[in-house]
Amino acid sequence: MFYFINNISYNYSEGVLTKKEQEIKLTNKQKKLLNYFIDNPNKILSKQTIMEEVWGRIITENSVDQFISTLRGYLEDNPSSPQLLITHFGKGISLDARVELKKQIKQEQQQLKISGSSVSVVTLLVIIILAGLYFFQNSDEKPEANLLSEVDLGKGNKVLVLPTAFEGEQISLIEQKGIHEVLKSIFTRTASEGQVLFDETSQTTNQSIEKHWRLEKSLLVIQTKIIKDGGIYKSTIELSNGVRTIQKKQLSSANLNDLLNEQINYIASISKADNKASAIAQSPSQLYIEALGYKQKGDLEKAKSLIEKILLKKGDYFQARLTLAELLFSLKKYDESLAQLETLKSTSAYKIIGAEIELTRAKIHHIKHDYQKIIADLTNYQLNNLEINEIKKAKIKLMMGDAYYGLSDFKNSMHNYLNSVENINENLNPLLYSKSYFGQAISLQTSSIGKRTFALFEKAYEYARISGNINLQVKPLNEMANILFSQYKWEEAVTIQKQALALMELDNNQFETAKGLGTLAGILNQRGHFTEAKEINDRLGRKAKELNADILQLQYLRYDAIIALNTFNWEHAQRQSDAQLALAIKTNNLGMKLDNAFIEFELRLIKKDTKDFLQKWDESKELITKNGLERYQIYLDLYLARYYKAINKDKKAIALIQSITEKALVSNDYKIIVDAHNNLAEIYFKTDPKQSLSILNNIEQYNPHPNPYLDLKAKALHLLGNDVEALSILNQAKKVYNESWTVEIQTLYEEIQQSIK
Repeated sequence: MFYFINNISYNYSEGVLTKKEQEIKLTNKQKKLLNYFIDNPNKILSKQTIMEEVWGRIITENSVDQFISTLRGYLEDNPSSPQLLITHFGKGISLDARVELKKQIKQEQQQLKISGSSVSVVTLLVIIILAGLYFFQNSDEKPEANLLSEVDLGKGNKVLVLPTAFEGEQISLIEQKGIHEVLKSIFTRTASEGQVLFDETSQTTNQSIEKHWRLEKSLLVIQTKIIKDGGIYKSTIELSNGVRTIQKKQLSSANLNDLLNEQINYIASISKADNKASAIAQSPSQLYIEALGYKQKGDLEKAKSLIEKILLKKGDYFQARLTLAELLFSLKKYDESLAQLETLKSTSAYKIIGAEIELTRAKIHHIKHDYQKIIADLTNYQLNNLEINEIKKAKIKLMMGDAYYGLSDFKNSMHNYLNSVENINENLNPLLYSKSYFGQAISLQTSSIGKRTFALFEKAYEYARISGNINLQVKPLNEMANILFSQYKWEEAVTIQKQALALMELDNNQFETAKGLGTLAGILNQRGHFTEAKEINDRLGRKAKELNADILQLQYLRYDAIIALNTFNWEHAQRQSDAQLALAIKTNNLGMKLDNAFIEFELRLIKKDTKDFLQKWDESKELITKNGLERYQIYLDLYLARYYKAINKDKKAIALIQSITEKALVSNDYKIIVDAHNNLAEIYFKTDPKQSLSILNNIEQYNPHPNPYLDLKAKALHLLGNDVEALSILNQAKKVYNESWTVEIQTLYEEIQQSIK
């Protein structure tokens, strides 16, 4: 949608202002703020309201003022004396401007620069369209009868249901939230899922229509307005094709739940969705509407209490029981949730909402790491329900992919992730595409972290962004940051990680925020900021306890052990490593078992404890081979090379490092190449420091981490008698090593200084 704000042109969807032929691209938050003012022109908006509607949370008033000031700089001719964005002291801020929607025909003329002959054709078409609309609006016949004939309702139209608009204050906010949630749950649980769509991300009706209609012009759009007039609820349902009204329907009822049931039946009839949708609605009660309102608000305990009251009176209310199972799952009461689902399996509801029952059961079994059961149950369900639609099939394949990934069967996980969206419209189902690409990426990541893996994560992020799902945006961003770190692309990695952390904060997602803290702790640790890394990791540890999340506790123990290694606190590192191994065994987390083995090898090599090293190495190799984790073999091989170096079997170490380098080049793991060649340079210090320097110079192409690369290069130069350059390099190192500047490096530094004197 395009607007004029006085004489300033504004692209509402893209957030682009055009003022005096100069384009200004707004940030996402600036766009959201300006769009909110446009949706409420010439209306005083309190800062509290702006915070809630634009940020979704309370922030400082100073932050709001800063954003307002920035917008004034873009909009006002004289920002110090604003004429558009006006502050009303003690009340709020208003957009005092003439806000007009640009006419579509005019916009098309401007963009296409239509020639004179073309204009006449367009003008004629406009006249015909306007005349037709005038005829329909003034005809004695009902307009819907004529216009409906243009729509083939027998083909199963896809319908976009916009959030219901409410007038007056007699319908509570909880009821308003509940109505939308009831509609959404009805049409996403049945076999016809995907026929009826719900917009969750657009800020306005116009924005929603523009976004979806641009992607799929065959969509029908349903807008509903509800008002309570005395004791009667009145509803106006407008069906359009995104451009003009096709039908208007008036409904009224003495209670909200009956009105909602009529809406459900109307939507089902227009979309030709499976008529089972209305069957499982069972005339949603007032309590059920309120329960889903509280669920959407985030008050899960209140929602659960209301659902339990409903089921005490009406135990066969299938929708309510499935909602209770979902609430119990969200509350981490997995066995109770499973019990509700087993009850549903034994009822006639299973024929209607069986896919959702099985998918929810699968999520619980996934948490319990019972991957084989997931595969068996979902395979059996598909064999006995061949008629389920493509959306349900996609969800099942994604869950199967997760299960195979949990079993480290990456070939089958890739197969399921790849095929999950085979027959899915990417424009209408970006969420499924995001999950598919993310699954493909993590499956491929076990063998390579090259360009293809990174590109898959990029696609996963892009589709998640289109869908508006913040959680699914964060996950690929974290993985992309980790890949960039492993390839020593520090600046790009930090930028992406900051982007991910900002999204986590915006979404207030405690679990993903905790994971982000772990990634940040790892970055700080690698950069030598051990004290700050310890503080960040301790925050992760506290969140892991609050959330009672084993995977977060494993991450905390891992980073805490590594930080302790870097600060020479061997005993603490050993304690944390032992705790990590015990928890990894308890939760059957193969990745963390392997990671623990690496920490153990690091401890042994640092302390020069090589007893039983080969036995432990063989055990880790078996773990890798057994579980298809081939990519991690080169990490294990590097520990073996370092072991050979420690016991002075240099020829074996050199040969193994050569093999590691060849494998790492295939998987694009530059970090392992740098680490391996740093060790190779140390081996040649004994016999050929010139060769050491050549090796170190050669790894410059991989933009190596400065620690220990710089002090090793300085040592090689010192051994070759080039102390001036060696001192210069150590001075560089001193600026970036931070807490990695060890006693040994300081001793070398002082020795070189003495040599120069």
